[in-house]
Amino acid sequence: MLRSHVEIGQKVTEKLKVDKDKTLTLEGTVIWIHPKGRFYRVRFDGPKGSCTESYFLAREKGDEYIFP
Repeated sequence: MLRSHVEIGQKVTEKLKVDKDKTLTLEGTVIWIHPKGRFYRVRFDGPKGSCTESYFLAREKGDEYIFP
């Protein structure tokens, strides 16, 4: 899912690729946002520990979304 806005501490549902053929959809917490709003970092907590992954934020330009 392409997001245009998140906040630190927000719960988000994102896809996490765990293998070349396996993708999981998990709920995680936003832990960091790039100072210029280009991407954000999400922490996923599981029974065997936690991991983090980065996702791009879309920015609006007129009526369309663009990648930074």
